[in-house]
Amino acid sequence: MKWIWDRVPRNVLLLLNNWKSPLTIVELSKLSNNQYGSVLKAVKKLEESGFVETEKRGRVRIVWLTDFGKKVGNLFKRIDKMVGNNG
Repeated sequence: MKWIWDRVPRNVLLLLNNWKSPLTIVELSKLSNNQYGSVLKAVKKLEESGFVETEKRGRVRIVWLTDFGKKVGNLFKRIDKMVGNNG
């Protein structure tokens, strides 16, 4: 599961963890400065692994963290703080 350390999935987890409310794939791609396709692929992997859940509402897919995803997001936040990466 080394892919979780890749930039896009990690950024998605951190964004959702910091935002505290569900976001759309479009919002995630804009906030993370990543292409829609990259974010969609990351979200699919995160969902398959139990980090996030999604729901399609009309033409929009909503994404939120599972309890497990919140724990991992908090861990990433703590790691960033320890190494001085507050971005």
